[in-house]
Amino acid sequence: MKRSNLETIVLVLGIIIIGVALFMMFIRNTTPQSIFITNLIFSVGFLIYILYSMMTTNSLNREIRKRENHIKSLKEEISSKNAQIREKDERISSLQNDVSELQKQLGDAQQQITELQNTVEALRPPEAEDTQA
Repeated sequence: MKRSNLETIVLVLGIIIIGVALFMMFIRNTTPQSIFITNLIFSVGFLIYILYSMMTTNSLNREIRKRENHIKSLKEEISSKNAQIREKDERISSLQNDVSELQKQLGDAQQQITELQNTVEALRPPEAEDTQA
């Protein structure tokens, strides 16, 4: 049964019990038997309230446990994702270091190529320059 239906039933039952008890208190005569029945009706109403409170408390506690388990699983998922992010950040940092090292090597290689081209130009005989022109 849905919680809203159960709450409606308990509220209607509570109103009926209070109505009957008030009827017994004010309308009926005040014989010891009617006073006993009125007290009995109030006691039944109070028991129904206590049972209803226990039922709703148990269902709410179940929901709280489910939510806590869900939160725990989400926290575990977050920690694993954070670990993955840290690993990827470390990998990115390593790759950036590799890139900067390779760029340095490329710059050194280009400088060496320029120096070798200058050396080749310097070693060419002067006639070879005239024949090309």
